[in-house]
Amino acid sequence: MASQQQQAGGQPAAQSSVALPPTVVVITAAGQGTRLGAGMPKALVPVAGKSLLARSLAGVIDSGVADIVVVTCSPAMWDAVAVTLAACAATQPQTLEVVDASSLTEAVASTASKRGPGCKDSPTLLTQITGGAERYDSVARAVRCAADAFATLSEPANMQPIVLVHDAARALTPPAVFARVAASVAAGHPGVIPTIPVTDTIAVVAGDTVTSNPDRATLQAVQTPQGFPLALLHAAFQAYYQAHNTAAGQPTNALQQPTGGETVPPYPGDAAADTVFTPEQFHDFTPTDDASLMTQAGLPVTVVAGDTRSFKVTTATDLLLAEAMLANHTT
Repeated sequence: MASQQQQAGGQPAAQSSVALPPTVVVITAAGQGTRLGAGMPKALVPVAGKSLLARSLAGVIDSGVADIVVVTCSPAMWDAVAVTLAACAATQPQTLEVVDASSLTEAVASTASKRGPGCKDSPTLLTQITGGAERYDSVARAVRCAADAFATLSEPANMQPIVLVHDAARALTPPAVFARVAASVAAGHPGVIPTIPVTDTIAVVAGDTVTSNPDRATLQAVQTPQGFPLALLHAAFQAYYQAHNTAAGQPTNALQQPTGGETVPPYPGDAAADTVFTPEQFHDFTPTDDASLMTQAGLPVTVVAGDTRSFKVTTATDLLLAEAMLANHTT
């Protein structure tokens, strides 16, 4: 895998041999970035003149995989994210279009005739919704928004939408990584994650004592984007919230609606999730990332080559590294 990752580094996104179905990319940008200490939401922090969100958007667009991009943000970020989306669309006005989330279903329906496996003739739709209290809440809202947009369409089996979930803080992720993940999901895998080999020795500790050192050959560092069939991830979140909201004595559609102008219906709370997942699978479980929902339910998650440039900007040191890489044209 190391050699595969090195070979991918620095190369333009390769055209996938797998025809892609409609593809949604969710960019999570609602985090506050306290550890970064920049005094603003992390996704809006500039790196070499462009915000982390703007650079993440550019990577998604350059990959050519996205039919829809949904950005999750906090209410305080709403206007700034809207400006970022508009600026992105202005760079390619013939192929990018900003739409309100409340109009996403209509926009998807109007472009349905232009979509097909491997066909990306319709404009890429850019939209935003407000996130939730936790990252997985934000992803759930975005997945629900996208699933609702496709719900009224009758898609053949080879047209079932897929979704990639990406952190805005991984702003230097090369387009080729998006292409690899999307192609692997389109090939039939229920969950796909990009990874890179762990290079440090890892210690398992109890208090201040090392109890074991796992074999590095079995360890991989997980990155984003992580990919799934859209309906599958939607069903997983339905079951998860059924389990946790019911346990809390709340109705199964208790996940609050986003605010900020868009309309996203609550989870239906019906038996749809039971066709793949059951709420019992998610009792006493909190997702650490999106793929963990699949592994918790016993579904296989496939690994593809990630990229060392797809690191997450979390601290001021990470920001300096990103700026240095951009200054040296290594991304």
